[in-house]
Amino acid sequence: MVRLVALIALVFVSGCKERNSLFCQNDMNANDPACAGQVDAQQACETSPDCTGNETVCKLPDRVCVECTTAEADACTLTTPICGNDVCRGCMNDDECESNVCLNDGACASAESVLFAANAGSTTVGCGLLVTDPCSLATALTEVTLTRNLIKLKAETFLVTGGEGQVIEGSEGPATLLARGATLDRGAGDGPILTMKNGAVLTIVDGIVRDGTGLGNGHGIVCGGSGTLTLSGVEVTSCEEVGIKSDNCALTISRSRITANTGGGITVNNGTFVIVGNVFHLNGTSVGTSGGLRIQSTQSATNRLDFNSFNKNQAQATVGTAVECVAGTFTARNNIAFNNGDGVNTVQVDGGCKHAFSVIGPTAVAATLDGGNNIVLNPMFFDENAGDLHINSALSPARDMADPATPLDGVAERDIDNQPRVMPADSGADQTP
Repeated sequence: MVRLVALIALVFVSGCKERNSLFCQNDMNANDPACAGQVDAQQACETSPDCTGNETVCKLPDRVCVECTTAEADACTLTTPICGNDVCRGCMNDDECESNVCLNDGACASAESVLFAANAGSTTVGCGLLVTDPCSLATALTEVTLTRNLIKLKAETFLVTGGEGQVIEGSEGPATLLARGATLDRGAGDGPILTMKNGAVLTIVDGIVRDGTGLGNGHGIVCGGSGTLTLSGVEVTSCEEVGIKSDNCALTISRSRITANTGGGITVNNGTFVIVGNVFHLNGTSVGTSGGLRIQSTQSATNRLDFNSFNKNQAQATVGTAVECVAGTFTARNNIAFNNGDGVNTVQVDGGCKHAFSVIGPTAVAATLDGGNNIVLNPMFFDENAGDLHINSALSPARDMADPATPLDGVAERDIDNQPRVMPADSGADQTP
């Protein structure tokens, strides 16, 4: 009889182990002997405190742990603030955010940090706090404070005038223009689009800067007076002078396109530069002093010229058509400079800077400027004439050739299409899948 009771008890325990799947799904019970051998990816729960890891919300009546629910969407924060299908994700559109501003990293800007601007916006003090009451761009810049410093531009064309275009003064405080879908364009008269003065600090994210007009002053952006200029995902195009003129400034530009600027793409005179992951196409002329990029600066440990693609830029004889660089003992890395020049001057890179782990041709880099691991092969751009400098994902020699010691964080983390750059990384602006 004792044996029979023991056998019945054993069968009973075994049966419980098979039926108790919800109990065993909870990580808190994972070490219980009754759960041996049972595996389920989704935790079970009665209330949210039962949930662990990333799945901190108990979804009822299903009694399973999830990242979020519509009722408890506040479980989603930082760069994944939106709850969709029980999973936290980054925002994709402005209207998903309470502030009406979705940032490029997927976070929603706080309403207290944003000013709204429109081409025909108000010039009244206190404007810009609501998307329905935007400031003009000029007024929004004067409304910037240390905590309210994101200026969201309406997706339209902003026309600037005046001999210096839109002036940004250092006294106005650091400002960020969120310009997705917006264009800053030259209106009446000659001059640049933007002029930075007296230590101004300006960041532009996305958008287009175009059509600086007038010989001698028709630049896209002029940064002077020890300013700090940062651009990400911006197109600077079709200016009669230099696209970006940086004089004694701290310039950082990434994932941007510098195209069809008659006076040259970018000039850096003194100051520092971080130029990473950009496309330079069709800048300069055969009689100009600047092609894609001209740098005249001193040695600085912060200087960087990596992962850029140069094509069909031009400059006069004795000047590098893609890159003319004098910056101490500086070495540029992981770039593509191919088919620049007009058939007469085909020197791709010149000056005193060295170049390494780059595709340079059809005229090879001079021996005195060769930092090693360069190749002279066609990088196989997708469409040079159209300025599409993506590389052939299967055949391009630029694939996997970047310096393996190059850090892939910060401005180098993503390529021209905002896709992750991973090792082994490709040279040039495009990281192939």
